[in-house]
Amino acid sequence: MKRHDGKILHDHFLLEQERNSEFTFKIQANEEHKITQCFWADASSRQAYKFYGDLVIFYTTYNTNHIV
Repeated sequence: MKRHDGKILHDHFLLEQERNSEFTFKIQANEEHKITQCFWADASSRQAYKFYGDLVIFYTTYNTNHIV
């Protein structure tokens, strides 16, 4: 999966969008074509946001960019 995980994620999101018209996503990449930001939402997450007024953020580089 190394070096193909971004493509796999994009393909998965496209499939979800085909299955569910309320599914939306946005992927941003840098000049090296590495994902810098990724957002997705489906019907249940939109309902949860309306109820709780909150969201979840995954900080995927946590604890990887430290100085030794």
